[in-house]
Amino acid sequence: MMLVLPTIALSNYLKQVVFAILLFFLPLILLVHKLFSDNSVNNFTILGLNFVNKTNSDQVLVWSFLVMILPLCYLILMFYHGVTQHRIASFPIIWWLFFELFGEVFWQIREVTEEWMFYSALCSSVLIVLLFVPEFKNRRNILTKLNSTSIFEKVRFLSFMILVLLTVSFYRFIAQDILDLELLGFDLSNLIIDDLRLTVWIYGLKICLLLVLVFWFFSVNKWWKYALLSPILITIFQIRNLLNPNQDVFDEYEIIEALPLLTFLALLLIVLSKTAKDKYIFRAIFDQTVMLIERKAQRKNQKEMQRIEKAKEELHHLKRTGKETDLKKLMDLKKKLEVQLHKE
Repeated sequence: MMLVLPTIALSNYLKQVVFAILLFFLPLILLVHKLFSDNSVNNFTILGLNFVNKTNSDQVLVWSFLVMILPLCYLILMFYHGVTQHRIASFPIIWWLFFELFGEVFWQIREVTEEWMFYSALCSSVLIVLLFVPEFKNRRNILTKLNSTSIFEKVRFLSFMILVLLTVSFYRFIAQDILDLELLGFDLSNLIIDDLRLTVWIYGLKICLLLVLVFWFFSVNKWWKYALLSPILITIFQIRNLLNPNQDVFDEYEIIEALPLLTFLALLLIVLSKTAKDKYIFRAIFDQTVMLIERKAQRKNQKEMQRIEKAKEELHHLKRTGKETDLKKLMDLKKKLEVQLHKE
């Protein structure tokens, strides 16, 4: 028993370390697009589907997928980790991003029929529902928790969900091929990337990711929460570069710019992880000691109860068969019972 609890504690600790490393380095997947050619292969075939690269660059095509996968990954991690009892409300955002990703994939397929689109939507719906079946099985517990929380908590999380959902989908309400933008007397045309709809789509995904990360950071009370500062810092640098009209390249060098802060953050996480390891082991040994004491106390009480029951049986035996000459035995038995009850 002495080795079981520390082993379990260390296992939980290692899981949290791996989770922190994943949160810290997940933004690096955006750099994968640099492994592809800047020139476009006009068409290619995968699983019998003829894809057409309409972006004129393999790097841009891969980047357009990764920039949607990143917030989707963080939302799914937040959902499964269960940092908040309201996490079921984030499902519509995940569902929307999932369909955005599928839509981006099918946008690249040549001669996509309506039948193909219907079956893709059906299959993707089934897939994303299956991802969350374990949570839906516990829907009664989730609804009970939601009903037991305050109105303020419900409104706050519902507002967050609506805000993120509108942030992701707002670009669909904007017409294509708009190259000029003037807002409150300010000319913002130099901030437009290709056209206004594409610009709002890029900003929307960045802001969506930033909102999710900030909300997650303030919703959890674990040592690994500081690993979320890595994607938060990188996303802030990315948005800053997007707002710079003289910047022609984005989502490439922000990690280098944030490297000093990320280095300090990595050192902080190492210190926190060691502190957390000591706390895990201390808590495990503490729980083990308490459990051993309770078991010994329970065993002692069982022995005392057995002695009392045995004394009771002797008392009843004397009552049935005893004579006046057995008064000394009765007094001794009475004294014995008083001692046992006093110990109990």
